Amino acid sequence: MTTQEPMSHQELHAADTPSAAMDKHFHFVRDHKRKAIGTIHHHHMADFHPVKDHGDLEEHLLAASDHASEPATPAGEAERLAGRVLFGKRLPEHLALLERLNPASALAILSSDALSSVAYATEAGLAVLVLGGAAAAHLNLWIGVAIALLMLIVGNSYRQTIFAYPHGGGSYTVASKNLGTLPGLVAAGSLLVDYLLTVSVSVAAGIDAIASVVPALQHLVVPLDVAAILVIMLVNLRGVREAGNVFAVPTYLFLFSFGLMLVVGIFRAVTSGGIAHAAPPVLHGVSGTQPITLMLILTAFASGCSAMTGVEAISNSVPVFTGKDVATQARNAARTLVTMIIILATFFLGTTFLAWRIGITPYPNGYPTVTSQLAAYAFNNGWFIYVVQITTLLILIFAANTSFAGFPRLASILARDQFLPPFFNYRGERLAFNTGIIALGALSIVVLVAFRGNVSDLINLYALGVFTAFTLSQIGLVRHWQRAREVTNKTWRIFANGLGAVVTGIVTIVIAVAKFDRGAWVVLILIPLLVFGFLSLRRYYARARIYHFEAPAGHAADIAIVPIFVQRDLREVLRYAQTVAPHVVAVRIVNDEHEAESFHRKWDQTVGKLIAEQHWPVQLEIVLEPYRTIVLPVARFMEWYSEHFPTERICVLLPVQEDPAWWEWPLHRRVARRVRAILQREKDNLPITVVNMPYTLQKGSQVNSAQVG
Repeated sequence: MTTQEPMSHQELHAADTPSAAMDKHFHFVRDHKRKAIGTIHHHHMADFHPVKDHGDLEEHLLAASDHASEPATPAGEAERLAGRVLFGKRLPEHLALLERLNPASALAILSSDALSSVAYATEAGLAVLVLGGAAAAHLNLWIGVAIALLMLIVGNSYRQTIFAYPHGGGSYTVASKNLGTLPGLVAAGSLLVDYLLTVSVSVAAGIDAIASVVPALQHLVVPLDVAAILVIMLVNLRGVREAGNVFAVPTYLFLFSFGLMLVVGIFRAVTSGGIAHAAPPVLHGVSGTQPITLMLILTAFASGCSAMTGVEAISNSVPVFTGKDVATQARNAARTLVTMIIILATFFLGTTFLAWRIGITPYPNGYPTVTSQLAAYAFNNGWFIYVVQITTLLILIFAANTSFAGFPRLASILARDQFLPPFFNYRGERLAFNTGIIALGALSIVVLVAFRGNVSDLINLYALGVFTAFTLSQIGLVRHWQRAREVTNKTWRIFANGLGAVVTGIVTIVIAVAKFDRGAWVVLILIPLLVFGFLSLRRYYARARIYHFEAPAGHAADIAIVPIFVQRDLREVLRYAQTVAPHVVAVRIVNDEHEAESFHRKWDQTVGKLIAEQHWPVQLEIVLEPYRTIVLPVARFMEWYSEHFPTERICVLLPVQEDPAWWEWPLHRRVARRVRAILQREKDNLPITVVNMPYTLQKGSQVNSAQVG
């Protein structure tokens, strides 16, 4: 392809007039192309064929072959093969339904965060109480009862969330729709921080668990933390179902071994002295001279509330459940949530009771952990201790997977609403939100290295974010039920979510006050900064494009192809395209037929009406590309189109931002730039000319109304 350099305005003015054949009748383009459709036997083997039986949409709908998204260069092919080895075979869009989770897999992948917290939540509360001595340590049982009751209240509240927002509400959606944009962004920022800390705390606690029984590993904690995160990140990049298959076995092994430890331990304790006869707590190197104050008790309660993190994950992810319809998915999600809450409350109370009953307290350096001491008591220092610790290690590390499921999904929703860069909304070849997964993994590694894998330090930043999101979500649901007209048990629903809002609101204040000087101030500063960043990005993406093109004196080509990357300013761009060529082809790449129908409907409502009224010679082509790529299919479409019209001069109009600031570069996917690079690199004697459409972003302006999609 002899792809020319981008044409200047002077070159456009000097260009020849279009051919007479193309000038006679615009529909010659579509009719001729339809007759000539077939597999093109050139080195790309890219084919675009019509899709039948879609009514008015059929006239515009093409399907791209698999070859349209495959690289043609040796470097690109090597990258593709490496990706297959690491991540597996790419998945087309229609297989998204197969990536859903049944309740058993969902319990493993979405509940591991909450269930794994029983391995450190009791210890977190005790670590505070032992500062007040043995008498204070005894209070942990009653704090545990209060937290277990809180679990039931919040669990019931989120069960209501599932049925109110079966498409995957989450705190961000619930708060945004019922309380406004700002509360919604506070909830989103709080959850993103919590997801990040969940990965850090879970992985650090998991490595501590194995280091408790293998002391030689205590000096390798941080490298092991980093390695664990990289493994989890790789598994998630391979897709949701793959992650569910990997994490299901360790989760159920943990439930069996940990449950057996509690049953055996409690049985031994009760048969050797009764239920209520608690042994005196042993303070390991702790003076225990701090007075027992309300603040000490509230701080212990706040630390113990770390057991609540992850409770919201199921209600956030209803669409990933199997089911023939939305209602079935919601029922499956609700059953899974109830199962998780029952197991969580039982395990947490059992751990807290057994530690209280036999007088176990944490060591200052964290080794051995409280869980390790409980296992040693239950199994009399037998070999099953290692089974408990290994399965605890696995679920704690894999508990981070809950965040790797939630963080990318929430980030994609924020990107869809233009509060984050658009590449967060891009799903990779394995139907996973790659950017969110990689970003979470990288940030978690930074946090763990900065805190040197110290769980006690990390736990002080923990739980504040999630309880803030809890509170806003429950308040939003109260408003939702108040507005709802036709809903059963309306009063009960309002009461359930109202109680949840009051309780979680009080806990949020307690955590913020009790842990402010222990690190919670970092979260209290970070969340407003995130909200400010969200709003700043939204304002940036709302800026209007000001194009700086000049209309040429005569047509520079016979056909002008206009790829639709950014769904705005189409009237202005199409109007200019007609000054470049007498026939214009607008191309839009979509993932599935639902997206195609949505785009076509909005096109008809805006640009389509104007095209019909003004008799513009504009032809719309919507290309189904099942692998969620844009750059290669657009480039292949242009080459494919030019092969059908070898005697016609074809130009491609690509936008280019003039003099962007350095900080703007990470905010865009720069699809047009990459298409331009491919067209200029692959020279196969195809007559395609690249025409730049320079633009700048107008400060303080808003996107105009001529927007499609």
